[in-house]
Amino acid sequence: MPIWNGIEFETIEQGKEWWANTNNSDMSRIMGLSRKSRITWLGVATEIVTPGSSVFDPGCGTGLMIEALPEDVTYYGIDLNPGYIEQAQKSYGSRTNTTFEVKDLYEVLDSDMVFDYTVITSLFGVFPEEETYNLISKFWEKSRLGMSITTLNKDKYHPRNAQYHNLTSHDPRQLEEFLRGLSGVKTSKVQTAFPPERHMIKRALAAYVWRDNEN
Repeated sequence: MPIWNGIEFETIEQGKEWWANTNNSDMSRIMGLSRKSRITWLGVATEIVTPGSSVFDPGCGTGLMIEALPEDVTYYGIDLNPGYIEQAQKSYGSRTNTTFEVKDLYEVLDSDMVFDYTVITSLFGVFPEEETYNLISKFWEKSRLGMSITTLNKDKYHPRNAQYHNLTSHDPRQLEEFLRGLSGVKTSKVQTAFPPERHMIKRALAAYVWRDNEN
């Protein structure tokens, strides 16, 4: 099970509660990156996104993904944390076709909302691994064109003190096999090696999946 600062997260509800009440300092610690480096890594996650499309950003935090998207993208970001959404609104709320909301991701997953792309960035760290695969399937149903995921690479992520820090990671082979099995998939890719200037989280991976829209 995932552990952060000695707290064990046995259910996704516990993970959601933690994210809803955390602060920028906690986010910086769990990400382990400067703002500039986070934007660079978000560029890896968003490279799937095409101009003029719509993007769903679950667990959007302070909205930093905006910095890595094409200017004409319609963006919808949600987070359980009111403080993050308030900061996102201050930073990016005036951008055209941009919406931030305090909302549980399951509210969107259970709705009739759909988007061209779902971009999942470092969302899964304190969620039980089994449930992350269930979420991926649900996110895929909301994605008309494609989906991308950044997460910790189980092959490379070895916490120094698992008693206090042991975030959820994913086996790249298992993840790619899972993505290929999703309904309507045209192609998928899991990337574990990156140019040094782009691979800001050296123990992470990026996964991409595109939908077959020819039928």
